[in-house]
Amino acid sequence: GTANNHWDLISYSDSATSISSGTLPAALATHAQCARSNGNALIAGGWTTAGVPLATAYKFTSTTHVWASITSMHLARMYAQAIECPKIANSVLVVGGLTTGGIQTNRCEMYDTLGNAWSFVGSMSYSRYQFGMVALPDGRILVVGGTGFNPTQSTTPSPLNTCEIFDPNSNLWSPIKPMVIARANPSVT
Repeated sequence: GTANNHWDLISYSDSATSISSGTLPAALATHAQCARSNGNALIAGGWTTAGVPLATAYKFTSTTHVWASITSMHLARMYAQAIECPKIANSVLVVGGLTTGGIQTNRCEMYDTLGNAWSFVGSMSYSRYQFGMVALPDGRILVVGGTGFNPTQSTTPSPLNTCEIFDPNSNLWSPIKPMVIARANPSVT
């Protein structure tokens, strides 16, 4: 719907629940977001004006409850996803999404949280958004389904049954056996 700049943090413990809230530096919608293992978080892309993707990114510091601007991504995108890359310390992977003009992308970027720098990594075989993504126990990243297409074969988006795995050692994606049924917006755990 409408981009806004409000956030809430709900903290749980055995004896109490607390809620903190505040505002982001900008109003956003459809951004990629990632909780980090150190308690911090990162958001990237999205839009402030509907349909106009952003390359901006912000980090949340859990000890101060402050969001701060970080270096922007190379590619403006919305409806992308972000995940901490467990095999590479201090890194967050942003995958896919829609770029200017609503074009799906297979481009991926890695953020170095210590160096405050983005770098392109290998591209997926399929351009996609509305997909599921999860880190595997061995540190690789699995992407399944979504809406998109193989950029070498089509320009018409449709639900996908394809699956790919990102290997942070090589920075490359490899397709794996597809799902039986194509799925947009799947949940993956």
